[in-house]
Amino acid sequence: MIEKYGSGIKRIVSAFKNEGLQIPVFENFQHGFMVTVFLKEIIHGTDVTDNVTDSRLEGVLEMIRNNNRITAFQLAKHYQVSKRTILRDLEQLKKNSTLRRIGSEKGGRWVVIDNRK
Repeated sequence: MIEKYGSGIKRIVSAFKNEGLQIPVFENFQHGFMVTVFLKEIIHGTDVTDNVTDSRLEGVLEMIRNNNRITAFQLAKHYQVSKRTILRDLEQLKKNSTLRRIGSEKGGRWVVIDNRK
């Protein structure tokens, strides 16, 4: 069993090196060991959080193109984020003049504005 520890650690270290990530720290801890893994904040010059948000914004626009009466709750459920997160995304899209709401919150619809002319 202890042999598997050794080879497993080597494989983990190798995988982290191959991905250009900081190598985890392995420490003896009580009756086992503790592994500290470090977050890599920048990937290829782009902030990971910004990348995820941009990807979600594009997806939200696509979903709205397919169903202009989709609700914030439905979008939040689809993306497995809070409704508040989706509301922030929608506000950002409106602020960027990419999205507009016509009518009431309950009976209205979304309009995607194509600025790629």
